Amino acid sequence: MRMRSKVGLAVAAVRGMTTAVDRISDAGASCLKSDLLVESVKIGTSAGSTVRRGDRDAGFMHPRTPRVGSRSHDAGAPPFVPMEFYVDRISASLSMGEGWEGRLAKLVKKLRLKLRPSHVVKVLERQTDVKQALGFFRWAGQQQFTGYKHNSVVYKAMAEILGNAKMFDEIQTLLDEMAKAGCQMTPGFHTRLAQSYGNAGLWEAAVKSLSEMSSIGCKPNTTAYNGLMNSLVKAGHTDEASKVYERMLDFGCRPDSYTLGILIRGLCRRGKVDEAVVLMKSVQDEFSPSINVYNMLLDGLGRAGKVEEASQLFHNMVARKGLSPDVISYNTMIDLYGKAGKVQDALLLFEQLKEKMCAPDVVTYTSLIDALCKKGMLDEAYRLLGEMKNQGHAPDVVTYTTLMDNLCKTGRYEDALELMAAMEDGDCTLDVVAYTCMLYNLRKVGRKEEASKVLTRMKQKGCAPDLVTFNALLASIGRSGDVDGAFRIYTEIQDMGFNPDVYTYNALIEALCKAEDVEEAFNVFKKMVEDGCSPDLITHTELLKGLTSTGRVDEACRYFRSIVQRHCVPDVIAYNTLIHGLIRAGQIEDGYRLFRDMKGMACKPDLVTYKILIDGFCRNNLVHMALDLSEEIEGDAVLNSLLLSSLARAGYVDDAYKLFLDMKVKGGKVDVKSCNCLISGLAKAGNLDAARQVFVDMQDAGVRLTAVTYTILIDALCKSGRIDDGMKLFEEMKVKGCEPDVVTYTSLIDGFCKSGALQDAEQLFGDMSSRGISGNAVTYSSLIRGLGKAGRLDEVEQVYQAMQASGCRPDVITYNILLDILCKGNKTEKAWELFKDMKRETTPDLVTYNTMLTGLHRAGRVRDAYSVSEEMSRQGHVPDFITYNILTNILSRAGDLLDEGLKIFNLMVDDIPHGSSMLENYVGGQASHKSVEKDEELLQYFVRPSEYEVGSVSLYVLEDFLVPCLHQLILFQAHVDWPRGARILEIDRPSWR
Repeated sequence: MRMRSKVGLAVAAVRGMTTAVDRISDAGASCLKSDLLVESVKIGTSAGSTVRRGDRDAGFMHPRTPRVGSRSHDAGAPPFVPMEFYVDRISASLSMGEGWEGRLAKLVKKLRLKLRPSHVVKVLERQTDVKQALGFFRWAGQQQFTGYKHNSVVYKAMAEILGNAKMFDEIQTLLDEMAKAGCQMTPGFHTRLAQSYGNAGLWEAAVKSLSEMSSIGCKPNTTAYNGLMNSLVKAGHTDEASKVYERMLDFGCRPDSYTLGILIRGLCRRGKVDEAVVLMKSVQDEFSPSINVYNMLLDGLGRAGKVEEASQLFHNMVARKGLSPDVISYNTMIDLYGKAGKVQDALLLFEQLKEKMCAPDVVTYTSLIDALCKKGMLDEAYRLLGEMKNQGHAPDVVTYTTLMDNLCKTGRYEDALELMAAMEDGDCTLDVVAYTCMLYNLRKVGRKEEASKVLTRMKQKGCAPDLVTFNALLASIGRSGDVDGAFRIYTEIQDMGFNPDVYTYNALIEALCKAEDVEEAFNVFKKMVEDGCSPDLITHTELLKGLTSTGRVDEACRYFRSIVQRHCVPDVIAYNTLIHGLIRAGQIEDGYRLFRDMKGMACKPDLVTYKILIDGFCRNNLVHMALDLSEEIEGDAVLNSLLLSSLARAGYVDDAYKLFLDMKVKGGKVDVKSCNCLISGLAKAGNLDAARQVFVDMQDAGVRLTAVTYTILIDALCKSGRIDDGMKLFEEMKVKGCEPDVVTYTSLIDGFCKSGALQDAEQLFGDMSSRGISGNAVTYSSLIRGLGKAGRLDEVEQVYQAMQASGCRPDVITYNILLDILCKGNKTEKAWELFKDMKRETTPDLVTYNTMLTGLHRAGRVRDAYSVSEEMSRQGHVPDFITYNILTNILSRAGDLLDEGLKIFNLMVDDIPHGSSMLENYVGGQASHKSVEKDEELLQYFVRPSEYEVGSVSLYVLEDFLVPCLHQLILFQAHVDWPRGARILEIDRPSWR
């Protein structure tokens, strides 16, 4: 019975609800019947309370219908209908497009809807079309006959939509309407409106919105200003955020740590780290910034490369009471030291972190492993990896990828592949980044088969290559110079169903521009645009590089202007690219003018910009402009070091040395690279004493000397014959823990060989090999030259064979030395065979051909010499004085090749003052072969010599050059035809003057 009574009550409830649904909407009846049937069973007798809650939530209600649960409620009254039902139908009517006003009017009439503000807000929140949202807002405002009226919540919702669309004129109209309707803005409305203005960079309007809060008896607080400044910084308007901060202080609103964090983050992102430091100092007396703010500034200093400043800030954190660096602070500094190459400092911090009982995390170990790898300390990195595991920190895929990448960069590809295999077999699952890293490194050095296997394993492991993977492959292949391979990857990208993106096209354009195929690069650019892929600044910059690198500077300038006209703001890299192109093309003034324009466009020049300009000025003998530019950057140690290096490299050693002394007096910092350039310049200028003094001053200034520093000075000492001093410096560098490299050893070996101390050279070579340092082509060439000079030809051959066995390929200089030794040692046939062999390994140069011509001439192999000269011509080598001298000497003594000799002679008539010995050789050859018919052709060069004067060469000098030639002709003509010889004697030599 109880069961039946319950069922009966349920059936009665359903019938009542069905009647209500019929009255609401024929269209919605079928869905509501089932919904309400289920709901009636769920809520049972608690339906009344649920309906009252719904009423409080401002649902749509029928007019004249008593509220459910009231005293007048009867069984036939309509039930509660969820608000979403009506919101759905209004939104559906709007989404149908044109004519929605009429559809809404019919819907309202049919459902007898009573609109409420919260419902309008719900409908507005669903709209994606701003115009349609505004249209519905206007329509709702016209429903006053139903008792509806916009309130501040509705206005705020509509203003937020307009603000996101940056339709600020419409917002102002909305605010005017709101004021006219007597609807007052709430503090939240003011704050949200200010943030909308802030997102668009309209900081003044944003501040005005906040200041107008006073009209409702409110005053903007720190939270309101923080919200505005955060919006500005997120939108990239850091300068405007700084202005809001100043206005905030003017209004007497004090900042907090969150304020400071917002501004420091923005300033660091814009590269204005110095301003961030000043800001930090300005508030430290008012309140103590949080550890997060310090960490932001540490990170910003690190990204700006200001290692010393970051280190000082970190130590201030340690010393400051109530503030203790956390693991993030230590991680930031360890990473910064590692990237700056200061591994020992990073390791020291690592130990301090452990002593603080603040456990290092995975990020700590990964940063330190990366630093060790980049310094070449791979064994230490592996040891740290083991410690990391022992401490219970499981290396993640980032740690392994870091180690794997650095193994590849140091050439240990087999170790990297083994590590990858261990990762695959272990608990660490490789992700697409790890595989992509390995593929990129392998393809970059041309290890195609191994890369193909990695790609296959990647697919087998269920890690599908994505577009990033293919883009990385395309970039690495393109940078290796394999343009065809890059296009094959491009085709594969499309075959795999991926749409090439901007990174794909940029990689293709970069590869083509590096191959100097700029026309095809622009074709790819055109295809990119046609495919709907928008070029970015990198695209334009790569095309600029392509144009400037091929000397098409005028086109590059036009293209640069077109970039600006497209409202694409060039960055410092784009400016540097064009400035470098102009300077290299000799258009110094244009390059300098662009530099000035760059500064006027608020694009801050970087170190590369100044280096390009200073180098260009110095190389084009415009030292005064370089020095003028240095006045703009007076006090900047880095840029002064750049100027010092450029002056030294361009040969202005005295100016460079003067600048060095000036920096020394003023206490300016010098870096090791600029000092190395100065030492090298002074040494080349023969001022070894000054070079050694700079070396001493570097040590006094605390500059850490490198192997390059020692090697430059050792090389200079050896070249000047001061081998003993060079050896003393060599021993000193080893004592001070500065390991000599192959260049250091080679400088000493070359010095010993040139001085004839071959035993010392061989002993030093053995010491180098025992230290695991392999000789290079220069090392072996020095030994071969020394042994050849001493006539020890058998040992020359042994060293040459050892060189090949070590895997060191001879270069053209090595071959030239060997050919010269063989020819001078009367081993012309061996030289001839070596000459043919070398052409399979390298390309002979002019010295090679001259050496072979000389050797073949000495051996009397005239035909072979002539064939060498023809080959030299085919290869595009321009003969020099030595070449012509050898050829005329050879051909003048070969009776059957006199015609060829005359052709060569005719090529040199413009260089008679430089080639007098050639003329003498050829005339002598003509005489010895009694070629009477040729002498008339030669005689013309003597009877009218002034026509053949070259440049500013005096005819007095010309006369002296021609005397031996005349002597040869006179002897010849007197022997075969005395009258002709007498005619030559009648030439009025004094009249030449």
